[in-house]
Amino acid sequence: MLLRSFLAFSLVGGFSWTASAGVAVRDSLPPMHTLRAEEIDSASANHFSDSVTVFLKNGNTLVYGPEDWDMERYEPTLDKRLLTEIRHVTKLFVRVEHEPEFIGGDSAWSQYIADFCDQHRDVIRGEGATKIVLAFEVHLKGQLTDVEVISNPDKSQLGHALVEYFREGVHWLCAVQNGYKVLAVKRVQVNLVKTRK
Repeated sequence: MLLRSFLAFSLVGGFSWTASAGVAVRDSLPPMHTLRAEEIDSASANHFSDSVTVFLKNGNTLVYGPEDWDMERYEPTLDKRLLTEIRHVTKLFVRVEHEPEFIGGDSAWSQYIADFCDQHRDVIRGEGATKIVLAFEVHLKGQLTDVEVISNPDKSQLGHALVEYFREGVHWLCAVQNGYKVLAVKRVQVNLVKTRK
């Protein structure tokens, strides 16, 4: 049993694995969306580890952890069976111990919003100061998806531009729950004000 804990082995196809304390750890793993339908025998979700196991027809088994499968559902070439299993293990948190955070803290956040206001100063001058509330998902590696305006009481023209700015913008620090990185919804109020330029 102890020998099995430290056994190193290699799978056919160039994927190497190292077993440590009875748990296989990957050295390299192909992105899920690169697996062709004809290569896949079956797939299953493990709710305990939030992993997706892919059984290939050549006998290889690939185990994808949360950080491996997290953004795969947005890949158009992802096999539908894999997408189904990803949906089974995806947990989207609304409340967490540690909220997602903008990288760099409050001063970086203020500068990020000031840069947007500067780029759109003519519109802000015409409309006046306004507040827009956005909601989005922060993924395990900090990517933002599903960015949307949830409140725009002044009907500002900048709602759509703000959504695009966030979609194309910087990554965030992901949320943490019980010591684990988790996918979470974040809501932010953005105050759009005139810049001094």
